Amino acid sequence: MSNENEYPESTISDDEIEQHYERIEPVIDALAEDSHGNITLGINDFYGWYISEKSENSDEYPFQARPSTLAVDYGDIVDRMDRVLYAVTSYKPCMTLSHWERYYFDDGRVWEESSPLPEYADIASYAVWGDIDLADELKPRRGNLNEETRETVECTLAEYGKEYAKLYGSKDAVMALDSVGGSYYFGSPSATLPIAELFSDDSEAREMVFDELTRRQVDWLNNAQERVESRVDGAADVICPDWCNNRNRQYKTPLSIHKKHDAVVSPIDPFDPDYRLVEFRDVGQELIADGKQWAEELTADDHSDCVAHLIRNLWPEMYDENCDWRLTLVTWVEQKKEEKQKKNNSPTKDLEFDGDLSDLPLTTDLQDVYNSISALDAERVAEKTIVDRWTDQIPGKRDNSGSNKRAFRPTYRYSESGTSCYVDTKKNIFLDTADTNTHGTVVDMALIASENWNVGDISEGKDWIRGVDVLRDLGFEIPVWVPEAGTAKKSGGVYEKTPYWALKKAAVALGVVAEGGFTERENGDGDTYEGFSDLSAYNRTLAALDNRSVEHGRDMSRVSHADVIAAEVFTATDHDEKKKAELAKLSSELRL
Repeated sequence: MSNENEYPESTISDDEIEQHYERIEPVIDALAEDSHGNITLGINDFYGWYISEKSENSDEYPFQARPSTLAVDYGDIVDRMDRVLYAVTSYKPCMTLSHWERYYFDDGRVWEESSPLPEYADIASYAVWGDIDLADELKPRRGNLNEETRETVECTLAEYGKEYAKLYGSKDAVMALDSVGGSYYFGSPSATLPIAELFSDDSEAREMVFDELTRRQVDWLNNAQERVESRVDGAADVICPDWCNNRNRQYKTPLSIHKKHDAVVSPIDPFDPDYRLVEFRDVGQELIADGKQWAEELTADDHSDCVAHLIRNLWPEMYDENCDWRLTLVTWVEQKKEEKQKKNNSPTKDLEFDGDLSDLPLTTDLQDVYNSISALDAERVAEKTIVDRWTDQIPGKRDNSGSNKRAFRPTYRYSESGTSCYVDTKKNIFLDTADTNTHGTVVDMALIASENWNVGDISEGKDWIRGVDVLRDLGFEIPVWVPEAGTAKKSGGVYEKTPYWALKKAAVALGVVAEGGFTERENGDGDTYEGFSDLSAYNRTLAALDNRSVEHGRDMSRVSHADVIAAEVFTATDHDEKKKAELAKLSSELRL
């Protein structure tokens, strides 16, 4: 006898799965394309994002891929199907999903330019959507919920239906699916078609609006959750919604088979839901017809007039000022573009630095730097960088982020509820649930706070080094890495001597040169760099490294320091023997 907290063992064969997806093709055909010819992606089992083939005339990038769609690629998707079929909550023009991008494999796809998956600027219609999940402990026994639990779930879902109707201004614009492990609630995608049309000639504005709409829907639905849980006793015990949506957010299609239950996703009444499980073997022509009708209603252009109500709820203050949804969005876009322009033209934001770089330890092992960063308290870093206010400190707000997490209102965007962003202290990252791809490390937090860093980008290379420097400036003790002569470079080869950039960092850390105490110099080719102000500081830095047994590979020199650096820059980029001889002659002539 199986434990009630374990999922039942599946009895569905591979042949039955293939036959099932062939039978429900009319449902998928209706779901694949909206009434304006925009299409949605099709994904099998979380990993089938692309249709791939060999590329021609390319040894470096031997493959090419484009996004997989239900409209064009359903046959291929079924052929590689394991069990679960997904669509996404938005529709895009065909042309945005037909672009091929070349790649090669190296622990995953490495694209020649970038992933061909569509962005916010490509959205034509979009559903405000929520995954209204069952509590985790209830999911394995979904088919055997007791009557009291099922009634509480049904009552809770009905209240969420009312909230969606309030958001869209129409009960007819609200649709729902029993997702087996919970429920999906949709507002009609057609309500956003007028937005895409309004900004049809301005892709930047379209991207800004749909991105912001995604963020604001999370805040609105979090507040709706509080209202529902205050109205329904026990709602929070049986339902744990996930409001995360984004430009390519996946959901199980109507009549998709569940991953762990031998059951299928099925249409339900959003205002009077019947939450009895629909078993896989109960699928017949009647249910297929119901699924097809549901998909036709989702893709119909019947609710474009709801756009005004949607914008009024998501941009309330600006809508009250403008009394028109178009003027509201145009005004908001203009303001954001002006803010972006001012930010780009303004100097880097000054943070409240409280560190003393002259007291930092040195290390010749880069792993020591990584270890120190991994050991940082992400909550403390967030508080100094991207937290406007912790949610548990906002009057009337509640932090529902869960264990090892702490929710916050961010500095980098508007968030009324303070419930869509949180720090995960176990993973040492922050997440913004308005977009599943938006997360970052403690280094990225520092970059967001100190400069115009794109939230969601993960820093690497020089960007990462710059972020680490900001963390040091903020008072976090991270040792300064000083590569010794013979240390391997990430790009290949070895450092013949401690590089100049590390020498400057060591000078500050050792107290030889004050922070910002370097002088702008010319390297002999018309370019400038920040160098030591005098030969004495350069030599004292080498002596200090000698005292710490750092094998820097450099010699004390009586040559003018500007010429020493000119030689270093020159020989680091050019190994021509004749030019090196000329440089040596020049150094001899300039000896003090």
